[in-house]
Amino acid sequence: MTNIDTIINKKILLQTSNHPTPHLETELEIMERLLQNGNTIYWVICNGDFQTCFHNPEHKLMHCKVCHSRVNKGLEILRKMLPIIRICMF
Repeated sequence: MTNIDTIINKKILLQTSNHPTPHLETELEIMERLLQNGNTIYWVICNGDFQTCFHNPEHKLMHCKVCHSRVNKGLEILRKMLPIIRICMF
C-alpha cells in the first residue's frame, strides 16, 4: 500500500456512498492530507435521486437525509479546497 504522504501533485477522483462513522471522518482526514500535499481531488457525491444505493436499497428518505447532512457538514470543512461533482441519475 502506498504511503499517503508520497502522493503529490496528482489528480484524484473520490467517489463515496453512505457515510457511516468513522468512514466519512477518515475520508475527510485523508482528503485534507492529500490536498495539503498539492493534490487535486474531485469528490463525487450522490444527490439522493438514485432509486437505490448499496447502503440504502429501499431508498428510505430519512437515511438519505442523514447521509446528506453528514456529507454537507464535511463539505463545510473542505469546500474552499475541493471541487465537488454532484451525480444525478441519468
